[in-house]
Amino acid sequence: MGKRVRLSQCMIVKNEEKNIEKALSWGKGVVCEQIVVDTGSTDGTVEIAEQMGAKVYHYKWNNDFAAAKNYAIEQTSGNWIAFLDADEYFTQKDARQLKVFLRSISVSFPIPDMVTCPMLQLNDAGEIFATSVQQRVFRNLPQIRYQNKIHEVLSRMDGKLLTQVRTGNKFPIYHTGYAQEVYAETKKITRNKEILLTILKNNPKDYMNLGYLGDSYLVEGNLNKAEKAFREAVTHHSQVPSTARNNLSFSGLMKTIYEKNQPNAEAEMREIYAQFEETGENYPDMEYWIGLSMMQKGRLKDGVYWLETALKKLEQYQGDDSLFIMANQSEAYRILAYANKELGALSQSVRYCTIALRADKKKALPLVLLLQLFAEDQGTTAPVALEFLSKIYDFSDVMDRIFVLEVAKKAPYPELGKELSCIMTAEDWKLLEGMQGETQGA
Repeated sequence: MGKRVRLSQCMIVKNEEKNIEKALSWGKGVVCEQIVVDTGSTDGTVEIAEQMGAKVYHYKWNNDFAAAKNYAIEQTSGNWIAFLDADEYFTQKDARQLKVFLRSISVSFPIPDMVTCPMLQLNDAGEIFATSVQQRVFRNLPQIRYQNKIHEVLSRMDGKLLTQVRTGNKFPIYHTGYAQEVYAETKKITRNKEILLTILKNNPKDYMNLGYLGDSYLVEGNLNKAEKAFREAVTHHSQVPSTARNNLSFSGLMKTIYEKNQPNAEAEMREIYAQFEETGENYPDMEYWIGLSMMQKGRLKDGVYWLETALKKLEQYQGDDSLFIMANQSEAYRILAYANKELGALSQSVRYCTIALRADKKKALPLVLLLQLFAEDQGTTAPVALEFLSKIYDFSDVMDRIFVLEVAKKAPYPELGKELSCIMTAEDWKLLEGMQGETQGA
């Protein structure tokens, strides 16, 4: 039997009344205590946290995230800590399984200092747009504390390296904080920029934080300032101690060039790519942005080459860095399907549509394209198409039946719609009618 695990949940907050209930809910019945350190809320954050049974402490904000987090750690009594922000959460099922996992590794020798978990970044629609790996679960030891005023990281104060256990895809943390709507409400970009600009004013050669400043400009849509920050950061990449930060700065610069969509984008991207290759890193986002840019310019063959290269590199990727392509695989395959259709490579187009749908079968666009390919192919009858789709969709599931039927109308593929109508029940039609009524009334 494993050692007893007492997991403390920690967070620092300010004006998080829209998130605090959900942020605390996942820990109920799992953690031994919930520590909330408030840094000056003027809304109902504190009251909600107290009503939910959290221990609330107050900390005078001094533009130092590490100091505030370390204060929170000092209030804990558990032997493990889960330190998530108010806009981050586990599912309760994963939280329970995480505790079992911690119990199992607590009998090993030596016990690892921390556990890595995947971080899934969600946009305003609740869709994953980027992934990374984070160290948010760690042992409650005096020598483990946060460092850096912003973009703080866990470190050992005794100079030893932190030991960790990787969990692969287990125990994902969902993060809504990068959604544009939430950023606008909480003014996180402004706050982060102010801290970063103060740091850079005192140390203009802090190229790691300059990269983080580029991130803030990119999220708020200030492409010119983002490009300037990223260019300087990557020019001095050898002076940045974090490989992950360098990769993100290079990727951020490529994304900026892609979004600006200037006539000279290809030349700029190739120059940046050549500079990145000198680092010796294998980071598939670089080829991903070039591929998207080629597609954007109508250079379909080149786009196919670069996107296929990026996806092959992703299969072999072993790093923990945040990757746009990881969260956008389904869309990358859809774009490849579209490009191959335009290039006349119809079998490849079907293949990529299928891969995209296996990644996310409720994505309408790749299914629309696939149905159009079937409809245009005289050798693919509607019954054959339905049989093919049955390998992706469970047609005993009413929601799968309805989804494919609705997409068949958009394609349009009326013959397939007739085939599906034959297996629809009266209850299916009633449910579909209700769903359409809700959509029209929204």
